[in-house]
Amino acid sequence: MVAFLLEIGCEEIPAAFLPGGRASLKAAARDLFSDIPGAEPAVDAIRVTGSPRRLVLFLPELPLETEARSESVKGPPERVAFDSDGNPTKAAIGFARRFGLEPSALEVEGGYCRARITHPARPMVEVLRERIPALIDAVSWPKSMRWDDSGKRFVRPVRWIVALLGTEPIVFRWGRIESGRTTRVRRIKNNGASEDLLEEIVVSSAGGYFDVLRGAGVKADHEERIASIEKAVSEKEAETGFKVVRMDEETTTAYLADHVEAPRVIEAEFDQAYLSVPRDVLELTMWRHQKYLPLERHGVLVNKFLVVADRTFGDRRSDEVFCANVVSGNRRVLSARLADAKYFWEEDVKRPLRERVPDLDRVTFQKDAGSMGERVERIRRLAERIAPGFGVDAAKASEAAFLAKADLTTKMVFEFPELQGVVGRRIAEEQGMDAEIAAAIEEHYGPLGNDTQVPRGLSAVVAVADKADLLETIFGVGLEPTGSADPFGLRRAAIGIIRILFAEEPNLRFSELVSLPSVKRFLRARLLHYVVEHWEELGGEKGGTLNIEIADAVASAVPRHSVVGVGESRKTDTVPEEEEEEGGEIGTAGEEGKGWDDPRDFLARLRAASRLPKRDDFEDLVVSFRRVANILRKEGRVPRGEGVDENLMSEPAEKALWKRFREAERFVEERLERRDVDRALDAVADLRPAVDEFFDKVLVNAEDSAVKTNRKRLLDDLNRLFLRFMDFSRIPSNAKDVSNA
Repeated sequence: MVAFLLEIGCEEIPAAFLPGGRASLKAAARDLFSDIPGAEPAVDAIRVTGSPRRLVLFLPELPLETEARSESVKGPPERVAFDSDGNPTKAAIGFARRFGLEPSALEVEGGYCRARITHPARPMVEVLRERIPALIDAVSWPKSMRWDDSGKRFVRPVRWIVALLGTEPIVFRWGRIESGRTTRVRRIKNNGASEDLLEEIVVSSAGGYFDVLRGAGVKADHEERIASIEKAVSEKEAETGFKVVRMDEETTTAYLADHVEAPRVIEAEFDQAYLSVPRDVLELTMWRHQKYLPLERHGVLVNKFLVVADRTFGDRRSDEVFCANVVSGNRRVLSARLADAKYFWEEDVKRPLRERVPDLDRVTFQKDAGSMGERVERIRRLAERIAPGFGVDAAKASEAAFLAKADLTTKMVFEFPELQGVVGRRIAEEQGMDAEIAAAIEEHYGPLGNDTQVPRGLSAVVAVADKADLLETIFGVGLEPTGSADPFGLRRAAIGIIRILFAEEPNLRFSELVSLPSVKRFLRARLLHYVVEHWEELGGEKGGTLNIEIADAVASAVPRHSVVGVGESRKTDTVPEEEEEEGGEIGTAGEEGKGWDDPRDFLARLRAASRLPKRDDFEDLVVSFRRVANILRKEGRVPRGEGVDENLMSEPAEKALWKRFREAERFVEERLERRDVDRALDAVADLRPAVDEFFDKVLVNAEDSAVKTNRKRLLDDLNRLFLRFMDFSRIPSNAKDVSNA
């Protein structure tokens, strides 16, 4: 066993592309070595790393040759391959010739002609020489380029390739590049000039590759660079007493590591006068434009920052001179950036935020959806209307929504779009506006991700109005999300509404926010996936899961009244009054049910319904209750008339079911009045034995039409009771799969 190395050397790869490039190369390598006989055990040891100038694939152990193997290849049917006398036909002769065999060498198995092929062991170098070019082709990038007439594409021009199996070079051509054992490192002249020179270094063996590059000052392994930067940052923090402000705790250092090959962490500073600029602006300027690490002390930003520089091979300047040059150059660049930011801030804050709102009429929101000014007016009206449901003053909500987008006309947001909302809040605070309104200007954009904080109170009102208008407007001009494409962030907006309504629990329904059927379907689908994925944090059983069929059944319910809320009795009925009077198209109500419309009510019923699959009789319960819905669906509309007539009942089973139904109905009303959804639903589920006995002993389609109608009215009443909680017809017949979920 020997080590294997493939290094693809190229011009500077963008740091944002490197993680995806490494993942793509690793996936392609797994496919390659899984397909080489004898190399399969090495798959789990595949190591892919790299830096801005190189992408590296390394395996610590690989056999020197492939394993010999044989395979049986299926050919034509026996009756086609041989005639009645057993002589080979043209089909058998051609099949045998394809593998260099005589027809007599063919075997017959299972009625088919088969050829037994033996693949001898081959030198691994030969196999890799043939297959590595395709491996390089398989690496995918967000963007790739051509740089010569070879037709090859890569993220940046490839300048060299090193391929070694142990000490033996694997020589092949990829485009105009011939592989070998010579790598390259960037160096500068002794006088510190920035001229880009490449020093050639011979790699004698695959196993010694990383040590060879370390000797040249290059840390080729990105994990090693991350550890080096983290160690240096920690040392700086301990030495200075400052703390690094990480823009993203998990990815900041990893991103910096992909900018350099020989990291060196250096402290620098900027003019204290720039600390008058809002902290958010300073941090974004340092990180986004220059990839500097801001520093703070006791939570207050200071005029110092860390630079992760690249100490290039061949740089013989003293460490003191090198650091001084880095500090001087980076301070000069950052000062220019901060001077711009300071000017923008001072100009923007001079003008009252309210005066900026009319300028939004000249800002296009979307070419088919009008101006940003029109959008703000829609958001303002909606926020004013829904505010009481959140317990928020309507006038205050109207004012906050009116000012929410005003900062889009500032120079600062034009330069730093990521700071929309943040700049508006800082200006509002500077101009002495109400603190709650100022906070809403920033916070209404949230939540921005699964782990970010949910806006509360006034901010929640404006956030929900903003997101609901976005959904209605963009769907209204026909720009629904397709596949993974969602340029307007509509999925994020829908999830944001759902998270806020679950957190705030306002007296508000989804249908009070949106009206387009397509938007309602979209919200419903997002809601179901959200509750399934976040069931435990929504109050589900610890460690438990929720099946989406149960969520769909509850969402398809036709509740009569809200089952939550203190002193509330607002109707949530989705069946028109006249339909209740004259009879509805029973069995289809669930398809149009709005059991999802009131998020608090939906969640309360869902928690109760999630317990049903644990019942021993759950499968039987689903079958019975589905049968009720299916019979009614086939019959269509059931005349309500005077309701169920007990005098038309002759069978003990139907009388027993009627009695149990009325008892359950009264109990359900009593329990729901006390908001005890669990026991109410249990009472409905306990009707199952009476329903089974009814179907076993009673003929629904009786010859007497009056009796027949009366029995259907009984089933109709049952189904309506079921639908107050969930639509059992939405649960698949294989209920066992649901109960075991």
